[in-house]
Amino acid sequence: MDIDKMNIDDNTNNINDSKYKSFDLETYASNYKGRNRIHRLLFIANNCDQLSAQAYKLILKYIKEDTYDYNSYLRYQEKYQSMTNDLTVDMEWAENVKATIKKEQKEIDSTITPTNDIDLKRENVRVINKISLKFH
Repeated sequence: MDIDKMNIDDNTNNINDSKYKSFDLETYASNYKGRNRIHRLLFIANNCDQLSAQAYKLILKYIKEDTYDYNSYLRYQEKYQSMTNDLTVDMEWAENVKATIKKEQKEIDSTITPTNDIDLKRENVRVINKISLKFH
């Protein structure tokens, strides 16, 4: 029985390798939603040099669409910039998200009342859940 031996030394990524050129990363990512999509793209960005810049660009897009995670946006934007020299950063989005988070936090803080009464605690939890559904 003949078995093809894998050349372990040939396991390096070649920049000119064309096997990833036909891979449609956006179509692949569209099969997932939310954080799962971002984590799958991040895995590709970290493990495939040929698709890394495209994956980071999509990560930035989906972070802005699906989350309020401005810290991750800025971190991945920095990685994307180091690869592509694209210096555009959507700081307006990050500032709007920060303002929205502060507004939500103030609304939650003003709605709940500190108490030792168990019924009021339940009411506070109900109100917080209702508010969080409104924003998500």
